[in-house]
Amino acid sequence: YDVAYAIQRYHKGYDKIAELFPNPAKPASYWDDKENVAKEVRHVMALFEQESMPHRSQLTYSGHGWLRDCIEKHGGFDAFAEYVHAPMNAEQDKENKEEQELQEEEGYWDNVE
Repeated sequence: YDVAYAIQRYHKGYDKIAELFPNPAKPASYWDDKENVAKEVRHVMALFEQESMPHRSQLTYSGHGWLRDCIEKHGGFDAFAEYVHAPMNAEQDKENKEEQELQEEEGYWDNVE
């Protein structure tokens, strides 16, 4: 037996299983809208009970890695924190400054291997 068989035989099909989940899947194009991503960021901030922008690793370890990717697509964490009017997480702010300093070093992009 496999999962597909069990869903069809014992759980009345995929539609019945889908009804068990509170948030149906969104089409990929849904996340192209920056405001939709902002709504989800605010929702995650509420879940974490914090007022600051979620940290990259927080999103990854909590199963929201896809949201991290959406934030990067819409300009990165600094720009998105400004967009949702949330301060940057102190740890993330430090990482961003270190990354920027590395990129500003002369010859940083000369050897991309």
